[in-house]
Amino acid sequence: MLKCLLAIMLLLPIGAEAQERRFLLAYEAVLSTDVAPPPADQSYADRELTARIVAQRITPAVFAALGLDPQRSFTRVAPGGYLGQTNPSILTSLQTTPERANRLAAAFGFVLRQDSVLVVDFDGEGAYHVNVEFGYRSLTPQVAQAFFQRAILVHTGLGGGFFALDDRMVFLNLRDAGGKPYSGLSDWPFLERLKIAVDRFPGARIGDSGQVGARLVSNNWKTAVNGQDYARTLDDVLPALVALWERHDAILRAAEKRAVAN
Repeated sequence: MLKCLLAIMLLLPIGAEAQERRFLLAYEAVLSTDVAPPPADQSYADRELTARIVAQRITPAVFAALGLDPQRSFTRVAPGGYLGQTNPSILTSLQTTPERANRLAAAFGFVLRQDSVLVVDFDGEGAYHVNVEFGYRSLTPQVAQAFFQRAILVHTGLGGGFFALDDRMVFLNLRDAGGKPYSGLSDWPFLERLKIAVDRFPGARIGDSGQVGARLVSNNWKTAVNGQDYARTLDDVLPALVALWERHDAILRAAEKRAVAN
């Protein structure tokens, strides 16, 4: 039952509150393109280094600002895709309540100025997931991007996005508030199109599939230019988060300098 997808959760402490569930939050270190253009002249390795710095210095500080214990979570950096482009993603797994997961996602979105943060509820349902598996340690960022492009050639609806866990690319058939899949595909055709992509890509195979809960916690930076959509649930901790916003800015400026120097 979602054996592969849930393996990461074995690293987490078990138990505290009965209403707690298992979540994964996915976000990036670079600014949303609605906030600023993509950083120029930065390789994947450069962006991955920035993501690791953010995961080490910003992620636990956001937990602390919200009064949460970062030691009850596990954070890694791995390839993630959105609309045909693969970038380093920060993946944070934790056991908490849905309300805290949403609040934490809003805090990450605010501090890192993301257009959205993906919240996956391993104990929920409503979104279909498919694992595409690769050989041990063979899922490099380059392989992930190549398969992502192959999947999009099969059907553009498969370009909505993925995140990677170890040697698996996890594709989600996300739905909007009305229950309509963003991909334009119902679940069975979503799986079948991925099978076609796997058949055309040496080294890939279809793994587990099934239901999880998944949603996007978002801010419209064109209308809420200061992150007001996120801030709506964060009034009590905004000063601390604004300080982390500024710390994140400093990390991005340092990354730009490294790129120029190289």
